[in-house]
Amino acid sequence: MIEVDQTIFEKEQGNCFAACIASLLEVNIEDVIHFPPGTASDWRMIINEWLSEYGLFYLELSLPGDARDEHVKYWGWHIISGLSPRGTHTRHAVVGYQGKTVHDPHPSRAGLIGDDFTYGFLVCTRRLER
Repeated sequence: MIEVDQTIFEKEQGNCFAACIASLLEVNIEDVIHFPPGTASDWRMIINEWLSEYGLFYLELSLPGDARDEHVKYWGWHIISGLSPRGTHTRHAVVGYQGKTVHDPHPSRAGLIGDDFTYGFLVCTRRLER
């Protein structure tokens, strides 16, 4: 994982999610499709179509805190989405590892607030070569 920062900051239009994808794929943010999740009703289909060229699929989970705590030690790299400290009801995305934030792509590095998180994983869809 390389730390890639977001470059667009307008409310509801930022590219924090694209920065997280770029960080996990270790590519430039300009190489990642940009659309603010939540602005397109089919955003998961859009990102998965784009990720298919990498042999990946974006899978999101929402778990209650007690269930989450039992499993995070097995989680590798992922994207955590939750409420931003910069605005009421504004969602933000950060890179996580084992359930903890390891990179906030916003320059403030303020992370997420609350505990209403979703966890997104890049799942391999191709057979791995040995």
